[in-house]
Amino acid sequence: MRAAFYLAVLPAALFIAASTDLIKREIPIWLFTSLSAFFLIALRKTLCEDNLAGFLVMGAAFLLLAITGKAGGGDILMFSAIGGFLGLSALPAYLILLSAVSLASSPFIIRKLKREGRLKDLKTLELPLAPYAAAAYGLLIAYVYFTGKMML
Repeated sequence: MRAAFYLAVLPAALFIAASTDLIKREIPIWLFTSLSAFFLIALRKTLCEDNLAGFLVMGAAFLLLAITGKAGGGDILMFSAIGGFLGLSALPAYLILLSAVSLASSPFIIRKLKREGRLKDLKTLELPLAPYAAAAYGLLIAYVYFTGKMML
């Protein structure tokens, strides 16, 4: 059941979040709230402190970003759900991949926005986070699949 969750349910939720974040610039609050509830109920016997710590660390980190105005409520719920599903021990690998995906693609996106005239100043730049989160999760799952290791 846990493998099905990591390979089907969470990627589907991340795909929905990425799609709506690109189109509407928001992540549906119900998506990750219901997903977290389902995860806690369905897998309650196999959860450990590592999952709870991952949930709290990612939630706190993105809550700080939301306080500064750089993230929204959907981002907080999405990343805390990802932290809870992966656990604290897998977060460094996920965050490295998230940073790599963001840094690798952002210059191309910025150049495209400037060329189209939709970006006047870098201080006002707002990029959707869900597509980066989904791509990093996909890379992490591919890494685990091909190497058999969870950590970098």
